[in-house]
Formats: sequence, structure tokens, C-alpha cells
Amino acid sequence: MFASETVRNAAKFRESLPPILAFIKTQLEPARASEPEPLGATAIGLLDRVGCWLATMHRLDQTADFQAHMSGLRSLIELTVDLGLLLKNPSSHDMLVAWEVSARFKHGELFVAYASKHKTSWAPTAAAAFVAEHRDEVVSSRQQYWSGRHPSRWTGRDLRTDAMDVDSRFPKLGIEQLYEELYRYLCWQVHGSGLVALRSNDGGGVIASILMAFKVAAELGLAASEIAMRLLERWRPSDQTDLQRAREAWLLKFGELAALP
Repeated sequence: MFASETVRNAAKFRESLPPILAFIKTQLEPARASEPEPLGATAIGLLDRVGCWLATMHRLDQTADFQAHMSGLRSLIELTVDLGLLLKNPSSHDMLVAWEVSARFKHGELFVAYASKHKTSWAPTAAAAFVAEHRDEVVSSRQQYWSGRHPSRWTGRDLRTDAMDVDSRFPKLGIEQLYEELYRYLCWQVHGSGLVALRSNDGGGVIASILMAFKVAAELGLAASEIAMRLLERWRPSDQTDLQRAREAWLLKFGELAALP
């Protein structure tokens, strides 16, 4: 567990996550039982990923886990952006699903090409079958949505532009600000390109990043819950009360530590 005084403060931040996890669980269980339509199933899946990340981050209680905290927080920002885009434009769900198939197709093509020249640990049979089965579908969807190419994001835009789009419709989320303030820093921590986030950083800076990760993760967990429930058309006035209770429990856990130095 966290040891020094500064690190013990990070442990207090860590305990902000269980109330959010409990709130998400109460939302997911009845939603899964309702046999949702494809858009609803995607909303459930995305919120489930949010909950999984919060649970993972809560289990990480060592200073050396900071890279995993940064990875989790980066993913939470991306998941919340995707949920916000779907809530703003539910008809874009078809594009998201088409991108998933296109992404698997791209991997399959590249893996089959590699396997044709090199010995591999996995047989390319399944990948080749997927490519053959979905070729026409992928060619058509790529032409329909992305001018014949496979983009790095399903929207065909970069994440910054997507964050700005979500912010224009739901400014209270503050997702564009999160992107501008944190996302590049998180990428530095996740990718193995040198020590850009660490070379001039002392141990206190690492702990501060963990504090920040817990705080922002809690906020994103609450925001993603509301967006997903609205996508599922299950949002009721009583949910606002439950959300506020979860938020109050979160703030109570933070106490005077809610503002980072």
C-alpha cells in the first residue's frame, strides 16, 4: 500500500472510486437484462469498460503503478468522448460498428501477409477467413464513411476534434479542456518514446499524477454513467438523485484533498 504522507493522500483519492463503481453496477445490471437494441448494447459495453478501468485503477496501490493509472485515464477520456458523440448523434452508431469491422479486417490483411512470409505463433486461418468474408462489406463501408480509407478513429477525425464536438453539445462535461490539459501528457506516459514526462520529474510529481488520475477518473465515471443511461433511454429523475448521492460520497472521500496543489 501507499506509504509516505504524500502517498497516503493518494490512497485517500483512490477510495473515491468504489462509490462510482457501485453506481455504475446498479445502472448496468437492469440495462443488460432489458435486451437492448444495438446502440444500447454499445452503450452498455462502453460503460462496462469504464467500470472495468475504475476497478483496475482502484486495485493499483503502488507508486510504481503510475503508468497503468495514466493508461486507464487516457482510455476513460476516449470512452467518454465516444459516448458523448453517440448521444449527440445516435445515427453515427452504424459508423462505429463499421469501423470495428474495418479495423479487424485491416489487422487480418496485414497478419495474413506477414504469415505468408514468416513462421508465426498463431495460424492465420481465422484471419484469412474473416478477410474473405468481410472484404466487400469493408470496401463498401470505407467508401461510404471515410473516402475509401481506414482511419485511426471511427469518426475519421482526430480525438481533439471529436472532444471539441462533444463539448459544443455538452459543455458541462469539460471534455475539450480535459483533452487540452491532460491528454498529451497521458500519451507521453503511455508510449515508450523516451522520458518526456519523467526526465525532470521527481517522485512528488509522480504521486501528483496519481492523485490527478483518481480525481478525473471519478468525474469521468459519473459523466459516462449519465451519458450511457441517456443513450439507453433509461434516464429518470430519480437517477439524478442517485448520481448526486454518488457524487457526494465521492466528495466526502476526497475531503480537503479535492483541489490539487
